Amino acid sequence: MAYVRPVFDRKSSGGDPTRKPIGYEVRYRDGDGIQRTKGGFRRRREADAWAADLETSRNQGTLVSHSRGSTRLGEVADEWLASIQGRRRPKTVDGYDKLLKVHVRPAFGRRSVGSITYADVDRFVRSIEALGRRPATARNAYFVLKMVLDYAVRSGHLRHNPCAGVVLPSPASPEMLFLTASQARLLAAAIDDRWPTKRRRHPEAPPPYGLLVEFAAFTGLRSGEIAALRIGDVDLRAGTIRVSRSAANVGGEWVEGEPKTKAGRRTVVINRALADRLIAHLGDRILDRNGYVFAAPDGSRLNYGSFYSLHFKPAAAAVLPEHLCALRFHDLRHTYASLLVAEGAHPKEMAELMGHSSVQITLDRYSHMMPHMAATLAERLDATYRGAEPAPADLSGPDAEILHVPPSTEARV
Repeated sequence: MAYVRPVFDRKSSGGDPTRKPIGYEVRYRDGDGIQRTKGGFRRRREADAWAADLETSRNQGTLVSHSRGSTRLGEVADEWLASIQGRRRPKTVDGYDKLLKVHVRPAFGRRSVGSITYADVDRFVRSIEALGRRPATARNAYFVLKMVLDYAVRSGHLRHNPCAGVVLPSPASPEMLFLTASQARLLAAAIDDRWPTKRRRHPEAPPPYGLLVEFAAFTGLRSGEIAALRIGDVDLRAGTIRVSRSAANVGGEWVEGEPKTKAGRRTVVINRALADRLIAHLGDRILDRNGYVFAAPDGSRLNYGSFYSLHFKPAAAAVLPEHLCALRFHDLRHTYASLLVAEGAHPKEMAELMGHSSVQITLDRYSHMMPHMAATLAERLDATYRGAEPAPADLSGPDAEILHVPPSTEARV
């Protein structure tokens, strides 16, 4: 059974009955039955609480042996990554691995999981903030560390996760930028106009970069959904697009899989003018149902990296207002949402068209664009109210009904 004993300064006399302890330590037997000491407690109640927690774990059969707690975090992280392969999207696993390499492994990779404390995790989060990184980076690194240590708890390396209760920086979502329909088409035209200056080096037909921008702005598809879109997914006569796959660049290789959510499998409508442009763009390739809708001249997948850095960003900086120069490709999806709001689309319709798993997500992200909807509804209700007003009765005609009003009871004597 664990017990607490005081710790005294070595310089103090052992026979002095008035001496005060400088701290406390707990003597206990670990899961292997080996006698051990846990020190560093400044107050007796802290040591008592730790000893009580340990005995509770012993009674519940969850006491971790010292040998398992000494496993290095880097080894546990490797086990955890292997355990989620095939259960998470490849792009997600790749993102976790990058966070481990850049932030978690340098700080804790060679530390034993049992030696990591709440204070260590708190300092870890603060150190990332001190480097000037975005709050989202600190939060993401923390969540990856927490998932690794959660795995350590489940696999018997730890009794509890020291990440619990750590205060995180407030999330700062990147500002959503929206284009008008005219601005979206202006940006697409500017991107197409950049190609003639490169024709000497690239004599082949220009890639469909401008059409790609218009397509993203007027369909709201995610970039990965566009990259995986095949000609067989497009019904240009019906004006519909079937979204059933998504692609991601993982470690320099493209990997295709399911859309981001179950609701991501959906059918999206496109306007007639855009459908006509797609017909002209596809030409003879329209019979190749397995070909990419947006393909390089040789039919392979477009180089989206060079498109974004060499065409999209320079064109946005050249033709858009200053407050829109930081436009990201994903903001074209937000543009589509703003166009739907402007046309009076119901949030439920928006959620289905954009592939959101619930209408609440749509409201959380785009409700700030909907204040005018209340005014519009009020105007419609006002028109309905006025249109339902009954016509006044004509009391002057020969067929007018004569109303008999009984005399007032006050006039009776």
